[in-house]
Amino acid sequence: MGEYVFYLRTEEGHIQRLSNIIATPRDYLIGDYRYKETLINFPETTVFWASELRSTVGIAPLISDLPGKYP
Repeated sequence: MGEYVFYLRTEEGHIQRLSNIIATPRDYLIGDYRYKETLINFPETTVFWASELRSTVGIAPLISDLPGKYP
Protein backbone atom coordinates (compact mmCIF):
# COMPACT_ATOMS: atom_id res chain seq x y z
CA MET A 1 0.00 0.00 0.00
CA GLY A 2 1.20 3.48 -0.82
CA GLU A 3 1.16 6.76 1.00
CA TYR A 4 -1.25 9.64 0.61
CA VAL A 5 -0.91 13.40 0.93
CA PHE A 6 -3.73 15.60 2.20
CA TYR A 7 -5.39 18.45 0.33
CA LEU A 8 -7.81 21.17 1.45
CA ARG A 9 -10.51 22.83 -0.66
CA THR A 10 -12.04 26.13 0.45
CA GLU A 11 -15.63 27.31 -0.01
CA GLU A 12 -14.40 29.31 -3.02
CA GLY A 13 -12.83 26.22 -4.59
CA HIS A 14 -9.19 27.06 -3.88
CA ILE A 15 -7.06 23.95 -3.39
CA GLN A 16 -4.05 23.67 -1.08
CA ARG A 17 -1.65 20.73 -0.81
CA LEU A 18 -0.61 19.88 2.77
CA SER A 19 2.78 18.42 1.93
CA ASN A 20 3.76 18.09 5.59
CA ILE A 21 0.97 15.55 6.28
CA ILE A 22 1.61 12.11 4.77
CA ALA A 23 -0.48 9.10 5.77
CA THR A 24 -0.80 5.42 5.00
CA PRO A 25 -4.19 3.78 4.30
CA ARG A 26 -4.43 2.30 7.78
CA ASP A 27 -4.42 5.82 9.28
CA TYR A 28 -7.94 6.60 8.06
CA LEU A 29 -10.83 5.09 6.13
CA ILE A 30 -10.17 5.59 2.42
CA GLY A 31 -13.83 4.89 1.69
CA ASP A 32 -14.74 8.22 3.30
CA TYR A 33 -13.00 9.98 0.38
CA ARG A 34 -15.20 9.03 -2.56
CA TYR A 35 -15.45 12.19 -4.70
CA LYS A 36 -12.74 12.02 -7.35
CA GLU A 37 -11.35 15.16 -9.02
CA THR A 38 -8.50 15.67 -11.47
CA LEU A 39 -5.80 18.05 -10.23
CA ILE A 40 -3.96 20.52 -12.45
CA ASN A 41 -0.66 22.20 -11.49
CA PHE A 42 -0.08 19.91 -8.50
CA PRO A 43 2.36 16.99 -8.14
CA GLU A 44 -0.54 14.53 -7.85
CA THR A 45 -3.03 14.19 -10.69
CA THR A 46 -6.05 12.95 -8.73
CA VAL A 47 -7.57 13.81 -5.36
CA PHE A 48 -10.42 12.11 -3.51
CA TRP A 49 -12.58 14.50 -1.49
CA ALA A 50 -14.62 13.72 1.63
CA SER A 51 -17.42 15.96 0.32
CA GLU A 52 -18.48 16.65 -3.25
CA LEU A 53 -19.15 20.36 -2.66
CA ARG A 54 -18.00 23.20 -0.42
CA SER A 55 -14.93 23.20 1.78
CA THR A 56 -13.53 19.78 2.54
CA VAL A 57 -10.42 17.69 3.05
CA GLY A 58 -9.10 15.27 0.47
CA ILE A 59 -6.39 12.67 -0.05
CA ALA A 60 -4.26 11.93 -3.07
CA PRO A 61 -1.86 9.05 -3.74
CA LEU A 62 1.68 10.40 -3.65
CA ILE A 63 2.96 10.82 -7.19
CA SER A 64 5.81 8.37 -6.53
CA ASP A 65 3.23 5.68 -5.64
CA LEU A 66 1.41 5.86 -8.98
CA PRO A 67 2.43 3.17 -11.46
CA GLY A 68 4.15 4.37 -14.62
CA LYS A 69 5.19 7.76 -13.27
CA TYR A 70 8.85 6.87 -12.82
CA PRO A 71 11.07 4.54 -14.84
